Amino acid sequence: MTATSAVPSASTAIRSRDVVVFAIVLLALRALASGVGSFMEGDEISIASGIASIVRDVPGVTYRYGVQFGYYRLVAAMTVLTGGDLTRIPILMSWLSLIAGVVIPMCGLFGFRGELSVRERWLVAALLAANPIIWMSARYGNTAMPSVACTAVALTILSNRPQLRGELAALACFAVAITLRADAVLVSGAVLALLWRSHGSLVRAGIRLAIVGACIALLLLVLRAGDPYMASVGDALSSHVANPIRTRFFEFLLWALSPFPLLFAAAGLRETQRVRPTLFFILLAWVGPPFAFYFASTTTPRYLLQGVLPLTLAGAIGMWAFVEAGGVRRLVSTAIVFALGFAHLFIGMSEFYPSRPRSFLKDAEIGSDDGRVWTGALLYKSYVRTPPSPGRLLQTRFRPTAGGELTYAAIFDTLASTSPRGGRVALVNAGGYGNTMHFFANLAGAMPVPAAPCTSWDTACELAIGNVRLAVVGLASIRGTDTRLDVRPGDEVWVVGRDSASRAEGVAPHVPDGLRLEFQPAWSTAPRLTRFITRERAS
Repeated sequence: MTATSAVPSASTAIRSRDVVVFAIVLLALRALASGVGSFMEGDEISIASGIASIVRDVPGVTYRYGVQFGYYRLVAAMTVLTGGDLTRIPILMSWLSLIAGVVIPMCGLFGFRGELSVRERWLVAALLAANPIIWMSARYGNTAMPSVACTAVALTILSNRPQLRGELAALACFAVAITLRADAVLVSGAVLALLWRSHGSLVRAGIRLAIVGACIALLLLVLRAGDPYMASVGDALSSHVANPIRTRFFEFLLWALSPFPLLFAAAGLRETQRVRPTLFFILLAWVGPPFAFYFASTTTPRYLLQGVLPLTLAGAIGMWAFVEAGGVRRLVSTAIVFALGFAHLFIGMSEFYPSRPRSFLKDAEIGSDDGRVWTGALLYKSYVRTPPSPGRLLQTRFRPTAGGELTYAAIFDTLASTSPRGGRVALVNAGGYGNTMHFFANLAGAMPVPAAPCTSWDTACELAIGNVRLAVVGLASIRGTDTRLDVRPGDEVWVVGRDSASRAEGVAPHVPDGLRLEFQPAWSTAPRLTRFITRERAS
């Protein structure tokens, strides 16, 4: 292994034309791989439902609002500014992640110009563009991507020893990142290290960071007093830490970067420690706190996004350190290093069956709390398995596609169109569909009944839509209990779940004594719905 120079070359400028071309190509790739206008995981639907409640100004469930309030308010404001159409919320969320997926690699071109050569910065940008977890997270709406993008912008500015205006802009970006998603505060160590380097005084650096912290704390106090959706940030954090989950930190760290980039990151950290100790210290301050916080609670690789950036920077240094000097050896070593560093774009790296045709492309994924995580073959999965649909990028309204979405769209369309008949319906969510139900209830204009507001996803509550009273309950909240549905003879019971057998078996024990359930004709437009009507049992 041949060490690269500890001092970058004299020319640190990157041509503007090259930057523009890179940005356009990356934006096109991100857009064609994106699922704009569709939901890809549960948290996304939960957040969209909460934003819809805020736009409508009605009581509703807001998933971890206190630690993500900036994201909720940002998308809500964008929705209002674009006409107030709630069906635009998923589209706006998707585009925020997509654009963040472009901004983050772009920061690699401009960060640490005093420590990294031009070729190292180009490689940082390329590795960030190809990074698996950034790639996957840019495909759907989530709070992490915009927050990490703001953090990346802040640290990029600070890494180049800015003047006062630049420093204020960087600290403002960092504050915005924290409001979008509170775990950005874990990058405070890197911000402090860069301020310390710029000012030569830990006290002056600490004062600047403390002012940012004080502003955030003051904002939280004001919101706690005046924002009806604001919950305790401390309660949200303690709930997250105390959640009885199985952590998979090292497994998801591996697939957040992919095996070879992770090995190159380790080599780059060693190289940086040897020849660029200040940069090494900054990288440790950057990556250490996020990984320490999530070590015991990693249920998805997306939690590791903040730490992926410094490891990718180290990976670029490590890759160039393996390139031999001179002639043929340089060409061969460069080809090998780059083939390994970007192999995950083309082939699956694990979790496939070598004996099955194309399994290394089609399978190559593992499960997580947020759905499937790709272990490679990013290009195949993004552009071949699911062919790009450019027309989707132009849509301005959300269209349901998954079974649960189609079901709730049909349910609430029916309730809204037949509301003059009046009546009562018990809606039982049996398949973890609570967040989806609340989103479509908002789209349909359903109003919470004050006596039984919907304050959590699966607990019993009531909604009014026209003259229909909708009693909602999550089956998970009553399963194994003696709780009975609040229904009378002639009331309808609609059960939403993944298969008809589990729907019937799940709800039957909760029918009041003296009543029975009678199947009703299925709706072709609602594939996850089983309908019953209650009848008195024959004596």
